[in-house]
Amino acid sequence: MLQNKIIVFISLLLSLFFVESNISQSSNLQQLNINNNWRDRQPDLQILAQHPMGTVKYITVHQTETPVPDSVSETQRLRNTQYGHQVADKRWGDIAYHYLIGNSGTIYQGRSTDYAAASSTIYLTQPQWQSAGQSPAGKALARHQQTFAPGDIAGHITVSFIGTYHNKLPSQAALQTSTGLIAALLKEHSLTTSDVFFHREIVDRKTATDCPGNALYKWFRGKPTRGAIGEGLQLVQIK
Repeated sequence: MLQNKIIVFISLLLSLFFVESNISQSSNLQQLNINNNWRDRQPDLQILAQHPMGTVKYITVHQTETPVPDSVSETQRLRNTQYGHQVADKRWGDIAYHYLIGNSGTIYQGRSTDYAAASSTIYLTQPQWQSAGQSPAGKALARHQQTFAPGDIAGHITVSFIGTYHNKLPSQAALQTSTGLIAALLKEHSLTTSDVFFHREIVDRKTATDCPGNALYKWFRGKPTRGAIGEGLQLVQIK
């Protein structure tokens, strides 16, 4: 009888521990100051609903490739980008990315993480990029016949820096914000820095890209090898 009570008590303690752990884990992302008030149009939910996210497996870093410094405000730049992605030519239902980071250090909420991101590039599956070997900076992976269709990138939460970072880094405020956001997303989805990728690393040669820019890629990776841990990812690990 006493033994049964002890077992019940231990089980209760363990359940409380895991509940508290999960609350702490999810609250990290919720505690970030994320701006969701920049929009001047609502997403097209009928289009988004055709592309569910599914299980989150990766965090993928991008750049928007817009001017830096910009002649318009960050919020206006986002509205312009959303218009291009949703209305003008892409018809993706919303801005392509889930989170965007400005040089002000502000995190902007993009499309809901209930829905897959959008892209004009062809994302490789994990077995495909693993079989292709390491991808040097600015180079695309080997061509494969079986790939995701452009824009079908379920499982990837996308974080995009507003601007173009081939030759220079974003502001320190943006870099610091990005490491905190990526760390929170990893904790939220029980992932590690091994699950962080950069756009150039996982696309088909047919739609090769040097996104998120050489300077930014080097800051995160340190060297042009997929899986390397540079200054940026080291900061993510200690958050």
